[in-house]
Amino acid sequence: MLRNCILNFAKLLAGHDWSYQYSEDMRVWKAGSAQRKEINQFVENHAAIRSTLQAMHDTANPFKNGEYRTSAVISN
Repeated sequence: MLRNCILNFAKLLAGHDWSYQYSEDMRVWKAGSAQRKEINQFVENHAAIRSTLQAMHDTANPFKNGEYRTSAVISN
């Protein structure tokens, strides 16, 4: 059961559009926002393994793990 829970959460993270909030297309933003709410709800519903889920989230999040920079770098 724990394995299935973690696998389901990994699928949610893999399917999430991490950059949805930067989209000018409202459909993309709404879909990403709904995914985000689903991820947050999943974590709330599995409080016993919250630290594991948070670690998975932080690893999958390209903005948090350094894959993408969160601020623009201007070079001359």
